Amino acid sequence: YDSKLYIGPIAEDGTFSGNYSSTTGATGDYPVVGVADPSPIGDTQTISFSVSWKSRVGRYDPSWHDVSSFTGLVKLNQTGKPCLKLNHLFQQSIQKSVTGYTATALSTGGDFTFVSRSK
Repeated sequence: YDSKLYIGPIAEDGTFSGNYSSTTGATGDYPVVGVADPSPIGDTQTISFSVSWKSRVGRYDPSWHDVSSFTGLVKLNQTGKPCLKLNHLFQQSIQKSVTGYTATALSTGGDFTFVSRSK
């Protein structure tokens, strides 16, 4: 989908911020906040973060309060490159046309290439 997740440096307490960007579908720049194990042992690190689907650039609908949360592991793959294995929970704004039940989606087992950047 040509989407990119940028995670800034992980602080001593494990917190981090960053952004999610896409050039297809949900075009924009979306804020990311999260926490990771600040002192992982071995080649696996726990991680959890959320993406607010209100772009910091361009126009958006102020009535939307959509958010995604991702929880899982960062693990080095066979080439030594970090790979994210995540569960994804999406919560859409509940409105007259969108009931509470249909506003929630859960997906499991997502694989993402890890991209990091320092600020």
